Amino acid sequence: GTFAASTSGFTLQGEDGAYALDYLSRDRLGNEEGLRTRTLRLDKTPPISSLAIAGGKQAEGPSAGSVYASSDTRLSLLVEDPMAGGVASGVELTLLKDNGVLLEPATAAFSLLEGPHPLEYQSRDRVANEEILLSTTVLVDATAPLTEAEVVGASAMLQGKTVIGPTGSMRLSAYDPITAG
Repeated sequence: GTFAASTSGFTLQGEDGAYALDYLSRDRLGNEEGLRTRTLRLDKTPPISSLAIAGGKQAEGPSAGSVYASSDTRLSLLVEDPMAGGVASGVELTLLKDNGVLLEPATAAFSLLEGPHPLEYQSRDRVANEEILLSTTVLVDATAPLTEAEVVGASAMLQGKTVIGPTGSMRLSAYDPITAG
């Protein structure tokens, strides 16, 4: 290729992959060092993280990006730095926040206490490519729902027992204090 004069450096442009850089220097009198070559590998591709949910019980949450989970559910972050153009620098760090509080760097499976947990997570590779911030809400529910029974219409209490007439009926209503449904 063609040589270009440079005194301040340059930024490697192009697709992910390996590039051979030929270089030399020459002084004002024309003295020139021998040609040198260095191979640089360009990595512009960020890591990819995903939340893995295992064990326990789960159900679709009330909104997109949310999930109900039992207290024995185990969560973990799966992270990879994909190869692009034959180059990947490797994952350096994965961060996890629960309710805005930074947890230890996420490397092992974990479980959550009962209640809502808005999780945010993000990974960075060894050359500072960061993925976009990802999020999901895990609603951990270990509390049984409550059922209320109400007699409606003609009824009477006789020796501690409820007796209903032909127009009487029983109305049941259930409420889950954690999932609010």
